Amino acid sequence: MRSNKTLIRILTENMHSPDTLKIVEAQFEAFTVYKAGGSWKGKHEDSLVIEILAENDLDIGRARRVAAAIKSHFEQEAVLIEYIAVQSELI
Repeated sequence: MRSNKTLIRILTENMHSPDTLKIVEAQFEAFTVYKAGGSWKGKHEDSLVIEILAENDLDIGRARRVAAAIKSHFEQEAVLIEYIAVQSELI
């Protein structure tokens, strides 16, 4: 059965992905990570995109803590979080 959820997408510079994965794994058992390329303030950078399917406000709060931890750990100026309304279904 389909249900309404929030897809949370965290976009960050790919500085050291094993450390990033540890930060996410501390909060979530299931997520998707893929490498991307991006630009921040006119400078090209390798990026990571982390996708988490949030079922409730608790999950959204945990995702915000993940983004803040990544920002702090890597001393980044900013980490982007996108909130996307989706319908999902496990088959």
